[in-house]
Amino acid sequence: MTPELQTVAIFGSEGDWGKKTGQLYEEAGYTDRIGCDLKDPASIPAVEAIRRADIVHFSLPPAEIPLVIKEAGIQAFLGKKVIDNAGEKDQLIEQYKRLDKIGVSVCSTHPNCIPTQPLKNQTIMMMEVGPNSGPATAVALEIHRGAGMIPVPLQLKDHDLYMDINQYLPHLINRAYAETLADLAEKYGLDLKVVDQLSTANSTLSRIAMWRTEVLKPEISAQIVRLDNPRRGDIALTLTENITGISQTASPNILKERFSKTAEELDPTGQIRTEKLAETTAILEEVANLKAESVTVTIPVDRAGALIEVLIPFADAGISIDAIQSHKTNGAVEFRLGIKGIHEDQELLDYVARGISATGATLTP
Repeated sequence: MTPELQTVAIFGSEGDWGKKTGQLYEEAGYTDRIGCDLKDPASIPAVEAIRRADIVHFSLPPAEIPLVIKEAGIQAFLGKKVIDNAGEKDQLIEQYKRLDKIGVSVCSTHPNCIPTQPLKNQTIMMMEVGPNSGPATAVALEIHRGAGMIPVPLQLKDHDLYMDINQYLPHLINRAYAETLADLAEKYGLDLKVVDQLSTANSTLSRIAMWRTEVLKPEISAQIVRLDNPRRGDIALTLTENITGISQTASPNILKERFSKTAEELDPTGQIRTEKLAETTAILEEVANLKAESVTVTIPVDRAGALIEVLIPFADAGISIDAIQSHKTNGAVEFRLGIKGIHEDQELLDYVARGISATGATLTP
């Protein structure tokens, strides 16, 4: 059945991922969509939305999905394709097995990014549920590949373990880092701008990760770091023991042996360390170039060759560009360009701005 002949019911349609999910279906040609907001009394009832839909897409907190399925009854999903993008899966497994048992096609997904960033080349976990998952998986692949995302297959039962390592542990560390930094700034009267100016390579990378977590809505981290299962308790305890063990060791030789042993356990061949050194060096270089001095060029509609067109005025003016960072949003593309000395010559800046304007783009100093 072609996209335009299928009705999609999106639960959580007013949330950040719900809105983005609606855009993905729109771009894939699914024009008949129903938005269901469980928090809005005026929204279409869940049971009615499911009845009318060919595809049911849950963009809800994990705990709410089983409640919707239970309220509607599993028979209501017969003939439907069921997809979700919840961040936790263990509490969905039982209901999904029941759906699969009666022939419902189910695919569970988890995007490894936030909905406000460009999705191109970001990974998304794809978890097929039972032997009937094919049709739902095909739809999930269609809408996410259309956005340029890279699907990564995973067993549903393994999801929460790997996410405790990839989400819980980093969020725990980053939130603790932020609170520690705030406490120390108050205790010692630190100027955080000076701290940033004096940042070493490792502290720059650490604080990028910390601020990446801090910009998220607090309720997102609260959901991720809550201590609600024994495995998370064990991870937190292991982290605490390692911090205590390292911080209370006075001997450089003992620490050296400890760190060397850990590096060998994680990366016996040294290949990962070589790759990560190259990756982090590239990140640090780009950050430094953009931080030093930059301008933003906005192209209203993404199209082939647009970047080359807006770079020509810089080349004509003899300006060398040290870094380019792109960001796509709502069909437009922003390029942040690292350029030394660009703000020192207003006449030259005006010349470049006129040349860029002639292409339909805009320059923001």
